[in-house]
Amino acid sequence: MRRRGPARAGGGPAAGFTLLEILVVLTLLVILVGFAWPVMENQIAAAQLPESADRVRDMLFMARAEAALEHRRVRIRFVPDEQHPIIEYEPDSILEPGHWEPVQSAWTREPMLLADIQVHDVLPGRPVYLEPLSFDSDPSKQQEESLQELEDVAEFDASAASSEMADADVEIDEARPPIIFEADGSTEWATIILARLPLKEVLEESQEQLWVVLDGRTGLAQVREKVTEAQLSDEEFYVQREKLELPTDADISNLSMDVGGQGISGLIGTGLSIGGMGLGGAGGQGAGNAAGLNGLPGLAGNNSEPAATDENGRPVEPADHPPTDAGQGDDLDNAGDPQDLEGALQDADLTDEERENIRRTMGGRRGGGRQDGGRRGGGPRAGGPR
Repeated sequence: MRRRGPARAGGGPAAGFTLLEILVVLTLLVILVGFAWPVMENQIAAAQLPESADRVRDMLFMARAEAALEHRRVRIRFVPDEQHPIIEYEPDSILEPGHWEPVQSAWTREPMLLADIQVHDVLPGRPVYLEPLSFDSDPSKQQEESLQELEDVAEFDASAASSEMADADVEIDEARPPIIFEADGSTEWATIILARLPLKEVLEESQEQLWVVLDGRTGLAQVREKVTEAQLSDEEFYVQREKLELPTDADISNLSMDVGGQGISGLIGTGLSIGGMGLGGAGGQGAGNAAGLNGLPGLAGNNSEPAATDENGRPVEPADHPPTDAGQGDDLDNAGDPQDLEGALQDADLTDEERENIRRTMGGRRGGGRQDGGRRGGGPRAGGPR
């Protein structure tokens, strides 16, 4: 039975909860949390493996950046029966080769792996599934050769690492050889396998695991799912060697390009031909009615043969040149009156500099250019009497 509290100023009873009501609510909350905690714990545990893989990938990125920025070799070394690796650098590879000191950067002090996640194996060398495979060969034989090559590379790397650190008082995990980044950021291929399994136990294919593949071509790393035996036995899983080969039936001497049968003038679309450049109208003949630059009527171009000139160097029309139709008044080169040229230039969508260039060009083509300041046709020559 609820006890009544002291009366309020309005005359009603004071609101409140009894101790029994508070205990009942707390008990219900504890029961709900008890039911929900296993689900939350499983989700937290399931996220530890991908989060650890991402941290290992970031560790490789930071080690590569440290080596490239400081111009020193950086090594990631795994100690036997230890969860977290040691990040070291080589202060002087010439005077003191093989002498390594711990990297003191802030990122090396953060834990790389969460909970009981372990770097179970480090496989040096290029992965088997990234080797190009020819469909004409036997996949099983190809896989055996690749596995044997991988074992040889791993044995060589382990022996090289042992000889390199023979004089140093350090420990090396044979199942997890060190990863070394050179002073330019380059490194060798490696596959880092992460799993929730003690280091001394054998990792089975059925157990949950993630792979961090370090690409020796670029020095970058990526996280991927494990590669199963069923995938390795499938030919479609490999890179086809035939797709990487260059074609051998291409005839380089028989290469051509079709521009729609209009020649270079059709490709450019300007119909402009000045000074015998041969960029005239359709067919490259410099027709007077060809479309010009920015709407300007086309300037008649010349053929590939040099234009005939008289004794004064002025161009003359050849004897077999057909007469120009008087109706083609849009051709600036055939305009006899300078006013027609000026009218066409004013109507065209050109800048002042382009108009001036066309005036100078057309004046020289008609033999009446005034580049030396003389009068047209009968002015005194330079140096003559005035």
